[in-house]
This record gives sequence, structure tokens and C-alpha cells, in this order.
Amino acid sequence: MDEFSPSLPLSTSWINGVEEELFSHLQASLYEAVKNGHHEIAGLMIKAGAKTDQVNEKKKTLLQIAIEKKHAKTIQLLLEHRPAPAQGKSKKNFLELLIELDQPSPDSLVVDVLLEHQFKAALKEGSYSYNHAFDDLSNYIHTEFLTHHGTNSKTKPEQRLMGYLCADLGIRHIVASAVFISARNVLEIYSSMNDKDDIPSADQLKMAFAENLASSQTLNDLMRDDNPEPETIYANHAQAPDLARTLARTTTLQASLLLLTAAEKSQQQQAALTDFLKNLKRGTTALQIQEFMRETGWHPLLVNLLAEAWEDLQQNKTREGLLLAIRRRLDTVEFAEKVESLSFDASRHLLARQAERLSEIIKLPG
Repeated sequence: MDEFSPSLPLSTSWINGVEEELFSHLQASLYEAVKNGHHEIAGLMIKAGAKTDQVNEKKKTLLQIAIEKKHAKTIQLLLEHRPAPAQGKSKKNFLELLIELDQPSPDSLVVDVLLEHQFKAALKEGSYSYNHAFDDLSNYIHTEFLTHHGTNSKTKPEQRLMGYLCADLGIRHIVASAVFISARNVLEIYSSMNDKDDIPSADQLKMAFAENLASSQTLNDLMRDDNPEPETIYANHAQAPDLARTLARTTTLQASLLLLTAAEKSQQQQAALTDFLKNLKRGTTALQIQEFMRETGWHPLLVNLLAEAWEDLQQNKTREGLLLAIRRRLDTVEFAEKVESLSFDASRHLLARQAERLSEIIKLPG
């Protein structure tokens, strides 16, 4: 039997009020209970004075052992009894979560149990905001794109996304997997651009991400199911069915809030362009229109479409004239061919969705 080292420095023959020899037996019993997934026995050992922060002869913590064995309830127990971090240090990005995420096939239930305490703590503090999470992720995608665009790096930016989504933003594993696909689509949309002038703005990447997120089948399925069956989310659900069901409900909540946030971003973009067009002046330049469209995240083809339509009006620059010119250009075979000529499905979807919303704007009265 592997034993937890009794040679750890002890300043007294008593530890937590328990005699040293008894403590050694409690610690060994706690180890066996953790290794075999007997969470109730492990709980009794902890109440009796066993400590959860000891390491065995292989330098593994009890939590690492429970994770390796995929004992979800035991992981939850150990997290509940985890010693408080030293002042100035945080338990948020703990090593165990990153190790599990780095596995070829991470166990979703294990990942989500590790995230649960972080999520609850953030809710209590009032610091968990899906708007902030969305903006943080969009900024991350933009930074990664600029870092890797035009380089020959063998490390793809998206390879680090899952760790960032779960460990930094606290997003559940199945939700993070869907968000990962959306983020990958965004990087794919702009990856073929080689012209420096075509490098997307942060807001163009953000809005591309919002459109892709809103169309995620996984997230939409989760949002529509108020009480999802845990087996649809966790392959290991039978190991801890009650816990899996509780975590599944939070997964639905996260999917719903992320989709609502994405929809809100699209509405804000549409409202901003509506106001811009209402206040359009004759002296506005095509360059100013381009800058506004880029800053509010519209697709490059739509940015150029509006600027060119305005420029072609020459001396007859009016808001009504521009709306009519936009409508005509959107209805042309040439524009439809541009949409179809895009390399990726995600690119075509993004342009089609934004073109639809642009059409809605120019049909609005007033």
C-alpha cells in the first residue's frame, strides 16, 4: 500500500489535535478511501483529523489521485476541504484542472466538478459576468490572431483556447467545446488574409465570434433543454448521477447566458449603424464610413460595399440615396457570387447573416 509520508516536518507530536501515530493511520486510511472512490469514508477520515494537502511517496496530492481515478464525488469532497490559499494567491487556475484538460480525452464530469467551486465563489462575489467573459474571450482571440497572423508558427492559436475557456473563464467543458469551435471558425474566416490592410479589427473579430456563437447547434440545444439528462453531457455520469444532474443544469444556464450575450452584441451593432445612418451628413467621407463600419465589427465586404455606394453617389450624397444604393448592391448577382466564393462555410454564414441584418436596417422607417 502506498503511504503518505510520515516524515513530513512536524513541530510537535500532535497535529490538528490528533496524536502523531493516530494521524499517520488516519492519513493512510484517507488515501485508501480516495484511491478507491469511497467518498463517505474519506469524509469521516477528514472529520477525524486527516489532512487533505499531504502528498504520497510519488509526490501526488489526494486531489490528483482522485482526478486520475475519475472519482467525481471524492474530488468534490476534497475541494470542499481544500486548505485556504496563502494571502495574495488564488486557487482559480489550479494545476489539476490544466492537467486534466491536457488529457487526450478529458473527462467532462471531472473538469466541471473542478470548475464548480470557482463558479459558485464568483457568483457569491458578484464577479461572474458573461458580458465580461465574452469581451475577454474576444480580446484573447484578437491577440492570438495578431500574434500568429503571417507567421510560420507550428502552434495554432486555438490549441490554448480550451485551457483559457475553462481555467480562466470558468466555462463548463461541453459549453467550452462549443465555444472553442466558434472561436476556431473566427480564426479560420480571417486566416487566409495576407494583405496587411485586410487584418481585421478587434470588433470585427468580436462580431464574427458573436455570429458564430449564436448559430452553435450545441449551445442552442442546451439552451432549449431546461432539465437536460446528464448522460447527454457526461459520459461518466453513472459514477455520480446526482452530482452530474446538478452540474448539467448549470451547463444549460451557461449556454443560455452566452447565447443571450451574443444576441445582445448583434443588437448593439445593428442599433449603432441605424443611428449612424440617421445622422449621416453630406460632408461625410467614404473613409469615415469605412472606419465606422470596421469599428463596429461589420464584415470587410460590407464595409467596402457601403463606402463604395456612398462614393458613387458623387454630388447627390443623401441618406435616402445611400439606402437605395445599398439595397441595389445587396440584391445583385455580383454580391451573391462574392458570398458563394468565400473559402469557408463560416465565412459565408457570417457575411450572409450580417447582410440580412443590414437589409433590415435599410428597410426601417425614418
